[in-house]
Amino acid sequence: MSAAEELLSSSELTPTELLAKALAKAAGYTEIKSRSLLSSMENHVTLLLECGRAIYSPSFAYGVLRRFLPEDKVESLKGLALTADGKGAVFDVASSDLDTFLTGVGNAAGVTLEVVKSLPPLQEREQSRGRFGGGGGRFSGGRGGGGGRGGFRFGGGRGRGGNNNRKW
Repeated sequence: MSAAEELLSSSELTPTELLAKALAKAAGYTEIKSRSLLSSMENHVTLLLECGRAIYSPSFAYGVLRRFLPEDKVESLKGLALTADGKGAVFDVASSDLDTFLTGVGNAAGVTLEVVKSLPPLQEREQSRGRFGGGGGRFSGGRGGGGGRGGFRFGGGRGRGGNNNRKW
């Protein structure tokens, strides 16, 4: 009996799992690092937040978290996204912070927080529209025509479509 046949017959792993391990070893991977499901960041884990009612915006989810977590922990989470059914939000936290999140939720009535094994369907993210929801960034040719320091507010520049007397 060859070594491969002996390994297949004596291992609790499936042939697929054994092959994956052999390929990883051959490629030089010697340790398995945990990664988040949401962003694939090393040493992070993805959590699902639910609070018994619809979560319509990321800011609402942040507000729920602020009820039972220190501000620095809320600010440390990454990639918050809403679930497609509107009942939850997923986000990544550092593995070292996991206990803080899971014990903190015990102080919030009706709120659950759990580590996800597979990502639920997520809402598509809206394209970023800048800090105040207007056009693009400073040099993207968004609304107006100013771009940069020589913009309409400082004289010169291109006009604002006939209403140059607008006061700010």
